[in-house]
Amino acid sequence: MAGLAPLAGSCGIQVNELATIIVLCRNNPAALIETLYSVCSQDTFCELLILDGSDNTSCQMALDTFRHRGKLVYLQAPPDGPYAAMNAALALVSTPWLQFLHSGDAFADSFCLGELLNQAKNLETSSDLRPAAVFGQAWIEAPEPMKLRWLSPDPQMRKLSRWLRLMVPCHQSVLFSTSWAQQHPYDLRSQVCADRPVMRLALASAGDKAYLPRPICRYKLNGLSSRLPNLSELFSRLAEPDRRPLERLGELGKFMLSPLGTHYFKLMRIRAKFIGWLCR
Repeated sequence: MAGLAPLAGSCGIQVNELATIIVLCRNNPAALIETLYSVCSQDTFCELLILDGSDNTSCQMALDTFRHRGKLVYLQAPPDGPYAAMNAALALVSTPWLQFLHSGDAFADSFCLGELLNQAKNLETSSDLRPAAVFGQAWIEAPEPMKLRWLSPDPQMRKLSRWLRLMVPCHQSVLFSTSWAQQHPYDLRSQVCADRPVMRLALASAGDKAYLPRPICRYKLNGLSSRLPNLSELFSRLAEPDRRPLERLGELGKFMLSPLGTHYFKLMRIRAKFIGWLCR
């Protein structure tokens, strides 16, 4: 694993970063730049930590012309998968809060990070304890050329505890306490869902105040964990540690839906709406 190498400074501006945004990329420089400009649009200064799992220099070269008003550091990701890379990043964060984005994902607007930090601060003040995490909604976007988009949690959702039993937040919409996250690393036995038990544990005791009912991130579907699995991926997902029985049943259902192709994403949107209705 390569050491940290700063690629851009603060341009003479002295800032006290409250949060680190950890961005994962792999051979997709255009998507990486899209995500980084989204981070730079925030009205809150932050540190950027780039985890590059590429087998070429395309993402690193893209950063040579990138300038960020805060601090940007670069790390070649360990070759053992995304969760090993994320754990490596956790050990390097020194700001009080952190958030993960994947290249291609973005913040919903320029105020998301600041509002999440305020939500965390308000929860800390009311409980005298730093919350493990706070989260908001995610704009879920189906792959092009489909124009499907929906919010998760659905705006009609009112009973957060019930919703959390049925679904987990989008990982990119969650702001974690760094100290808590460092004590709860991701399970390296998992290939696609190690974030789920971490989020459940982080939000278990926070209550409704952990939820900021407004869009925080734009999450593009059809990645490793959201696409329809082939047979080998199905067996891998069924063997995941900490998978709940209903989640295993859901993965089996995804595999059976494979012949439906793009109709799968329409069913995902219907499912999200239905769970929102159940939690009114």
